[in-house]
Amino acid sequence: MKFKNNTLAKHLINEEKVYFELFGAHINLIVDNYTSADSQIFASQLNNLPEKTIKSLCEATSEYCNNKLYAIGKSAIQFEKTESILCYLRPILLLVSFEGSKRIMTLNLEFECSLLNKSVIEWVIQGDTILHVGSFYDNPQFCQ
Repeated sequence: MKFKNNTLAKHLINEEKVYFELFGAHINLIVDNYTSADSQIFASQLNNLPEKTIKSLCEATSEYCNNKLYAIGKSAIQFEKTESILCYLRPILLLVSFEGSKRIMTLNLEFECSLLNKSVIEWVIQGDTILHVGSFYDNPQFCQ
């Protein structure tokens, strides 16, 4: 897999951690050209996702996981609450990028999913808009 501009590869050794309140865990942060003070801005954006966005992310993640389970011949899982899917996710990485001349912040979150034998699931969020939920490898933003 090749990453655009080798951004990810260049910054793997410069990881910092930010606290992700939804999971009660610190996760690695990778971003181009930032200072440690900027990490608080990224953490704030991450920790202030609207409830509606979180619910939509959970629904999309449940659907993605159930589609993957179905593809390998396993039964779909019916979750009591939409947010129950979060119990099966372990956040591992936050990549922050900026789009266009207005420098719109995009959050790319990677999770290990215990339902799918620790496969990596990605959420891509720009503001309140969900751009992608699924496999990191299916996201054209980083692969070419």
